[in-house]
Amino acid sequence: MLTFNMRVAREFRKLIDERVEPLMEAVIGGQLSKSDYRHRAGQIRGLQEAPDLLAEAISICEGKDRE
Repeated sequence: MLTFNMRVAREFRKLIDERVEPLMEAVIGGQLSKSDYRHRAGQIRGLQEAPDLLAEAISICEGKDRE
């Protein structure tokens, strides 16, 4: 059985994947200016880092030490 935190993290990951997909398609398409490419690549990287931050926040709230 999944805990509430595990369910939230799983749904959070799904939402992130939904946001990343169109950004990736635009980047892969190759029709972006250098500025737009860098902006979207930065958005993708930030979204990909978000689950790690969520996991860290959950750990802190559960009283576990930061890694």
